[in-house]
Amino acid sequence: MNFNVGEAVVVGQGNVAIDVAIMLLAVIEELAKTNITAHPLEQLSKTKIKKVWMIGRRGPLQAVFTIAELREMTKLKNCKNFLANK
Repeated sequence: MNFNVGEAVVVGQGNVAIDVAIMLLAVIEELAKTNITAHPLEQLSKTKIKKVWMIGRRGPLQAVFTIAELREMTKLKNCKNFLANK
């Protein structure tokens, strides 16, 4: 994955997709407190990604991540969430 860009797109509406988005947006010091291994933590510490788009082919009601996972994303520092239903 190229971490030298300002934006990333995560395709999917499941728990893995939201986990990837959270990891890309998390403050590295907070991420280091989790069970993440050294190599991905090192790569993520160098990221220039500031904006992550999470897209899916269905509507928000068909998303298969949990409310807890969504809540975790909304609590990230410097993270704004919005829902576009088009």
